[in-house]
Amino acid sequence: MKEIVLIAAYTPTEEKENILRNLVNKLKSFNYKVAVCSHSIVPIDVFKKCDFVFYDRENKIIFDPSFQYWYHDSHNLPNGSKLKFIFKPYNTMSSHILPIVSMVYGSLQYLKFLNYDIVHHIEYDTVLFDADPLNYNSEILKEYDCVSYFSDSLKNKDKYLIGHLFSFRIPKLNLEGFKYNEEHLISLEKEYFSKGILPSIERIIYNLSFKDLNIFWVPITQFKDSLELNISEKLSSYHKDICTFNLVNNILYFYSNNKSGETQKIMIVINESIVKSFNQDLMCWNWISLEINFDEIRNLKLFINDSLIKNFNMDLEEDRDFISKWSKIENS
Repeated sequence: MKEIVLIAAYTPTEEKENILRNLVNKLKSFNYKVAVCSHSIVPIDVFKKCDFVFYDRENKIIFDPSFQYWYHDSHNLPNGSKLKFIFKPYNTMSSHILPIVSMVYGSLQYLKFLNYDIVHHIEYDTVLFDADPLNYNSEILKEYDCVSYFSDSLKNKDKYLIGHLFSFRIPKLNLEGFKYNEEHLISLEKEYFSKGILPSIERIIYNLSFKDLNIFWVPITQFKDSLELNISEKLSSYHKDICTFNLVNNILYFYSNNKSGETQKIMIVINESIVKSFNQDLMCWNWISLEINFDEIRNLKLFINDSLIKNFNMDLEEDRDFISKWSKIENS
């Protein structure tokens, strides 16, 4: 059967490019055909080693706090009480379902047109120490439509595929389920999130295109010596800017907790005037009053290390909600 490895990649930094480069080199050493689909530019040396590269410049990330996870940060106070900050982070996307579906759908359509039969889908930050998982999957696909791995901790069996590695027979796949429809996909994201059907993207993709396949489920521990998953987590800056504006008796406050790895220069601009500028040391937190009534604010800007983190226009309900609705304080 004609087979190929399809790598889903997003490598906007040199470190992540090196992770992709190592994976492509390893796969080519196993004599696999390799395709990369990406929303970031693929380095030219990696490009030349691949059999196909699918690049989609448009990367429609959704920043909608209504279906974004809450972030929790709490501190024990000297009086024995606990202060908890609960908020939707400014620098965290709500969903990347649109770029995933647009990128993968186009790639699979093309590979199906070229009569590929087996596709091994693998994420760029997966390390393969040997080809055993791919060889095993290919054997299983002689009788099954899809091979997916499951984890007892994730409890994903019969619910969703672990994206780091799964293999399938592309003629058996319902590609119409992958068809790109922004309005429909965003609607599904909101529905799944509101109903607690999580992780929403993985569950949506599974239900649209994979749930009716004859799937062979393999415990991920079976190849613990062959795979290392999600290594980009070690490079992640997720939540490095832990900060939020909140209200106490309609007075604006600012909370920040520096876990970034370096001293942070924080500057807050209200109504085009700098009202607060300070350096925050590593592993220190602050909660300060900005001594202004929320109703008096027309515009609010937050800078960290001279980079604009968030620009609030108080004429917009969605910007006001970030402070009044999506940021809470609990004292217990």
